[in-house]
Amino acid sequence: MSDIDDADELFRQMFRLMEQLMVGQSSRVRTPATEAADRRDDELIEGDDEVTYLLHLPSEEGEPTEVSVSEDAIEVTGSGMHKKRSLPSRVDPKSAKKEFRNGILSVRMRKVN
Repeated sequence: MSDIDDADELFRQMFRLMEQLMVGQSSRVRTPATEAADRRDDELIEGDDEVTYLLHLPSEEGEPTEVSVSEDAIEVTGSGMHKKRSLPSRVDPKSAKKEFRNGILSVRMRKVN
């Protein structure tokens, strides 16, 4: 497993635990909407010095055509898809490094104080 796969699994486990603590697993009604939320296709990972945005794209969608980063948000568009997320910390938009490999878009951004 790669570091990204390990981080993906860690965050999935963390989100499931938080959901159980906040909602209670036994009281949750399973619907198509809640199941879709469980399969969220993007993630934010906050480290000490950087924020990383991961977007899992189906192979037929291909590489996104545009990635735009501001101090507090990231926006990705392409192939009929549009995602916008607020960032957990302020970042330097000029520091954004984009990589697309194996259907995963990774954007790493340096935090600012």
